[in-house]
Amino acid sequence: FKTTMIVKGGSLWLLARNPQETIGIWTHKVTQQGEGMGQDILSEIRENRTLQDHWPCFRNLKEASGTRITVDRELGPKDPSISVRPILGSSTGGRFTWMFVDDAVEEKIIESKELTRKVDRQIARLFPLKADDAPVMFIGTIWGTQDPMLLRERDGFFAKVSHQPCFLPGNIPQLRSKEFFL
Repeated sequence: FKTTMIVKGGSLWLLARNPQETIGIWTHKVTQQGEGMGQDILSEIRENRTLQDHWPCFRNLKEASGTRITVDRELGPKDPSISVRPILGSSTGGRFTWMFVDDAVEEKIIESKELTRKVDRQIARLFPLKADDAPVMFIGTIWGTQDPMLLRERDGFFAKVSHQPCFLPGNIPQLRSKEFFL
């Protein structure tokens, strides 16, 4: 739910507003989660005629795969419009105007101190890839007291933290306006 609303939908909205954006998305498993995420975004671009009718950048993709999507845009950025990468993979190359770290930690990772430390190191390696004023959003579930996101939160790493359950009582999705989070 968080991934669909914030990462997938947010990426499309950012590109609709400015096709020159370069968006980096990191997740715990690109071969399953990330490629699926990239394929979902790609399917939305290819199949949503309303999206294409309103925003010409989505009509003729320059590059399209489960991990790299480049919309029709003016010359400028060398990086794809959207790049989906594994959090435990190589973090080199790229210059991103927006960055999303989506579910970087999962149950299998938190059960291993070595993997947990590796995720934390990889998160630190992402920051040289961002443009100077690029927002970095961390979206995910806290998996325990040693979760790198929770530890960074306790150290005052994040400018803003919003702990929100996905659903209200009765399994009603909890949707908030942008103003709620500002």
